[in-house]
Parts: sequence; structure tokens; C-alpha cells
Amino acid sequence: MKKYIKNNVKALILLSILIVLGIISTTLALTLRFGPTNIDITTANVMVNVRYEKDGENNDITSITSNGDLTPMTLDTSSISNIINSNSVLKYKFWVSGDSSNPNNSIYDVSLNNITMDCELKNTYVKWLLYKNNTLLSSGNFSPTFDTMPNNRMVLTTTQENLTTTEDEYLFVMYIEDTCQDISNCPNPVDQSSMLGRSFSASIGIETATKTKKTNTRTTGEAVVCTGNNTIVVKPECSENLVYNGTSLNLIKNNIVPSGITVNQSNGINAGEYTVTAKLGSGYKWDDESTGDYIFTCEINKRSITISTQNQVEGSFTSSPAKVDVTNLVAGHTINSISLSTIATSTEDIIVPSHAIIYDSNNNDVTNNYIINYQSTGKVTQE
Repeated sequence: MKKYIKNNVKALILLSILIVLGIISTTLALTLRFGPTNIDITTANVMVNVRYEKDGENNDITSITSNGDLTPMTLDTSSISNIINSNSVLKYKFWVSGDSSNPNNSIYDVSLNNITMDCELKNTYVKWLLYKNNTLLSSGNFSPTFDTMPNNRMVLTTTQENLTTTEDEYLFVMYIEDTCQDISNCPNPVDQSSMLGRSFSASIGIETATKTKKTNTRTTGEAVVCTGNNTIVVKPECSENLVYNGTSLNLIKNNIVPSGITVNQSNGINAGEYTVTAKLGSGYKWDDESTGDYIFTCEINKRSITISTQNQVEGSFTSSPAKVDVTNLVAGHTINSISLSTIATSTEDIIVPSHAIIYDSNNNDVTNNYIINYQSTGKVTQE
């Protein structure tokens, strides 16, 4: 899905790319020999010689990893010098030749094998080029319906190349194409930020055969819908004014956990603070552009109740839950025990409650979930 940006800032795509040269130096091909009454299948050895580009210490470069910023760019593919001098493309050079012992009809394809790529990179803006002897041989992209072969394999050559003792130079190029050369004058620049931090890996292979050349018939893959596609997610909020009621309460406002995230805890029963950790799924980001875990605290408040004493008759005074009245207690909860004492005044003795213990219907102590307001309303009276 295309998303458009309203500012004139060109996105920098942080793309992790690993290309490994997986050249098969020797492979076995089948040659069919037709006789009058039978078919004789024999095996021929096809030898491939590979020369690698050297690093500063004269070591073969058999793999290349890019973890830098690839800036979306408009590339003149007809000018190989521009490509060689560009820092905004990934380049890999190698040389291929055959052996004099090979059959005269030895041919080969250049392919990408073991392709592993994040869904967000499967779009028309991620391009590949294959040059042979400084001339563009073939090109394509990694759109959701990019030309695929079985087993995560893509053949880069349109027709097989002759495998001779003459060495051929190849240059594989991968880059991100911008929608406008001058983004300030581009009416609808595409937001390519969904490619930020994505990764791509593959190996380059040489596939040999001994047969007549043919045009590669490419199969088109199914369209891919990326999960999230770097979709913005609003950070979840706590439910407000939660009060203990003995049942499970929704910690998240409106009981909505946005698509694309998971939370470690969305409900709570007992009063107190709950630390909630929200994690983003692949392809999502927060509305402030961050992508790390969002940790926040939600609270269930204690329930306020009032315990008031009843009048008792002198001579039969007892410290019992039956001698108090309670308001706002959760249904099914009871006062298991309480301490009642008296304070003498000049005119009467007042009954004072304290140290109440509250149980739920399963005889669990739930006292800590309550704020208790004690009221000394009872008096000791004469018979």
C-alpha cells in the first residue's frame, strides 16, 4: 500500500544486505543420446572457474554485507561508471569462465539462491541489475509479484550464457529507486519509511547445463500483504478511575489493545499498580516514530467502605463482626473478625472499632483491597 508524505524530506533507508557468492564450481548435467531402440543417459562434468574481486589485503571477497544507509535515488542504468562510483547502491563483482574440458554446448545461468527478505522490501522500488562485460544484461525488481522460481530462487539471466574459456565479468547491483529526482517538485512522493531497518540476504549461483539455449519462463508469485507495513500504532492508555470490585478489571482504556501490539497484562483484580509492557509486532511503529517496548503503569484503586458500631447492652458486650454495620462492601465479602473497645466519656461509653479483617466468598483475606473508614456510632447502654 502506498502512503504519501506531506513534507519534502527524502527518506534514508537503513537496509541490511548480505550477498554471498555461492558459485558451484562443478555440477553434473545430463546428456541424452537417442539410439534406435533406447535412450542412453550419461553424465558430463561441467567445470566453472570463478575469480573474485580482491579487498585491500588481496583477499578474495566472497561475501558482502551492507549495514549503511541506502538513499533512494534515480539511477541512470545505461551508465555503468555512475553505478561504480555511487555510494547509494550495493555492488558485487565477479568473473566466470569455463574449462577446455567442458562439452562444446556448455551453458549457464546466473541466479539468486536462498533469498530471504523482509516483506516490506518486496516492492517495485527495490531494483536489481546484472551487467556482463560492462553492458546491462538484465534487470528487475522485488515487487510483491516479482518473478520467482521454486525454493526462494530467482534466475537473473533471461537466456543461458555460453560457458567458454573466455572470462566474462559480471556486476550485480541492488538499489532503491526514488519516485522523483527532485523531491521538492514531486507532487506525490511515496513514503518509503516502511523499508527502514529491513534485511535482505541471498547467494549468487552459477547453474550449468549442456543443452540448447532457451528463454527462461518466469512464474509470477502471489501478491504479498505485509503485516503492518510499518503502520503507525497509537500507544495504549490506562483505564481511568478503576476501583476494586472483586472481579477482573480491564487495565487498558476501552479494553482495546491496538492491532500490531501485544501486552503482558491487560487485566487485574486486586488493588494496586500494574506495570504493563506493550511490544510492537513486525512492521509496526509507535505514533512518535519509536519502535521499542512501551512500558507504563496502570492502577486499580482500593474500595472505600464504612464500618460503624451498633449499640450494645452493658453486661453482654462482645467484640464480634455481628455488632457492626458495613456499607459499600463487595457482595459476597464479609467481616471475618474485628476489634471493638470502649472509651468512657463523662456521660457514656462509646464503642470504637478497629483491625477489621475482610474475607471474600472463598475465604481469602482481601483486606488490603479496602480503605476502611471506622465510625464510633455505638454506645454501651443500660438494660
